[in-house]
This record gives sequence, structure tokens and C-alpha cells, in this order.
Amino acid sequence: LTELEPRFGGSANWSGETIDGMPAADWAARAAGQLEGNDNVRLLPRTTVWGYYDGNTLAALERVTDHKESPARGEPRHRYWAIRARTVVLATGSFERPLVFPGNDRPGVMLAHAAERYANEYGVLPGERIALFTNNDSAYR
Repeated sequence: LTELEPRFGGSANWSGETIDGMPAADWAARAAGQLEGNDNVRLLPRTTVWGYYDGNTLAALERVTDHKESPARGEPRHRYWAIRARTVVLATGSFERPLVFPGNDRPGVMLAHAAERYANEYGVLPGERIALFTNNDSAYR
């Protein structure tokens, strides 16, 4: 199981949503912990899958030391993985598509997803006086 971020769960880590009556971040951490206990599962955080080839072969790049202040001597910066899997599930997440309008690249103009992450993950108020213009219902959470 690969994840681009350091923690498994994607937006569950900062969405404020609940799954099975518990915070989604806790649910994702519990699920990752359960998977980690399986002999046939390897968890690769900070890893990007960049190729999917014949025979369920995947190419991935793990960022091993980019996040460390003082990597161990001889520890690689990146690790290339050639993964051969019996079954592959692609759960790629999503990216919010920006609406294009004059001035949409000015400071202070944010996508709803970015504003939600600033508030929920970093505790940063994206603005005090806002105008909301959205292309999906996630902006209303």
C-alpha cells in the first residue's frame, strides 16, 4: 500500500469527517495498523507510484530521507520499487479543478479543498471576509 503523504488516509487525516462513528483520521490510522500486521502487506508512506505495466507490475519512488534533518550515514535519499502484485486496486484520490475567471491567480484566492485543509490540518484561518464560488458540494462542509 503506497501513500504520497507521511500518513495513510489522504484527506481523512484533515477532513473532520467520521467513519463508523470515529474521526476519519483515527479510522485511517487504525486501518493502516491492521494492515501493517499482515505478512503479505507492505506499507510505503512517502511513496509515489508512477508507472503501471503488464503483469500488475508497478514502479514507485519512496522518499526515504527527504523529511529527516540528519539522515543516517549511507541511507539513500530515494528508493526505487518494482512492485509485482497479484491484485491491484487503484485509489488515486482526486484533485479539485479550479474555476477559471479573471484574477483567479491572485493572492487570497483559494480552492475550497485548500481552504478546508488549511483550517483543519494546520489550524490556519484562510480568511475573515470571503466570497464563496464553487464547482462542487465539498465547499459547503
